[in-house]
Amino acid sequence: MCFDVSWLLVFEYDNGTHNVMQVNVNDFKSCNPDSPIVICETGSDAIPLESVREYYFLCGVPGHCEKGQKIHITLNSAEAAYPPTPTLLPNNINNVNVPPSSSISSKLSYQLAMVAAVSPSVFLLI
Repeated sequence: MCFDVSWLLVFEYDNGTHNVMQVNVNDFKSCNPDSPIVICETGSDAIPLESVREYYFLCGVPGHCEKGQKIHITLNSAEAAYPPTPTLLPNNINNVNVPPSSSISSKLSYQLAMVAAVSPSVFLLI
């Protein structure tokens, strides 16, 4: 996912079942939650995306990352070129039709993309 500087990434999740960890690229690729940069556990966490770089997040609960509960975000400068924003968006992003064969991460990425098209605050629902 690509975003501009000064976006706010919001993770909404059941904090009794999940968490969110910001990790480095190697830990992201291997689903290793042992050395997180940031640990979020409230169930409603806002992370400002303030510098142009790569961000990596995963669920640190054993087995969840391996099942696709992770996301990689590329933050671009405000001058970066983007494709046109869709003009018609669903009224309820929670009911976006995603093919049943899609993985959890594909569904989350699709919902994230739909929210990003309408607001500079991005919500990721786990």
